[in-house]
Amino acid sequence: MENITGKLDEHLLDNLLKEAYQILNHSTDLNEDREKLTNILNNLVYWTNEQNHLENYFNEFQRMICLMASLDFSGRLSLNPSLKTFQNLISVSLNTLNEELEDKVFPKALVRLTIDKLGLKNTVIIQTNKDGYIKLFHTDRTDLYPDAELFDNLQISAFIEDMEEVEKKIFSAGTDQIFKVKLKSGYKDDAILKIATNQFYNISEGTVYIIQLPC
Repeated sequence: MENITGKLDEHLLDNLLKEAYQILNHSTDLNEDREKLTNILNNLVYWTNEQNHLENYFNEFQRMICLMASLDFSGRLSLNPSLKTFQNLISVSLNTLNEELEDKVFPKALVRLTIDKLGLKNTVIIQTNKDGYIKLFHTDRTDLYPDAELFDNLQISAFIEDMEEVEKKIFSAGTDQIFKVKLKSGYKDDAILKIATNQFYNISEGTVYIIQLPC
């Protein structure tokens, strides 16, 4: 009976880990999937706490789960042959998952720092997901856009006028061209738009809009 229970426990854990892996590895917007992910990770925390009495390991596990829920994949669980099998399974599975995700996720704070170090002047950089929702809005023109975070999760069309026309031109001539556009807020004159996207190869990567503000 104990062996059957152990197999059921491992099966439950395996399903929870697979579900978390599917969300983290295939989600096009981790912020939108955060609640679902947090529920799964909380179930893992509850399940692990019920199944073992090693307080140090559980505290380490709980800390790593909290990091993952906040989209920080730098945490690692220790491996110890003396631990129960399911604990080593947790460690190997989550460590592997975090290693993969850490390679794929570039923290927004580091993106902003990188842009600042490039010294771009009079520039707005916007990154959207595949559905056109703004996930990163960064500019050196804080005089024009003092509350850049207000653009988060808005459609790109809330910032750039006539986006339908821009999209038609992209469809017909590609993204190598330069567009002259009007912005709906901040800068009033014509702006220059350049676009970087992998939508024809991997639509989930979204689009980056580089907007230069001639002065």
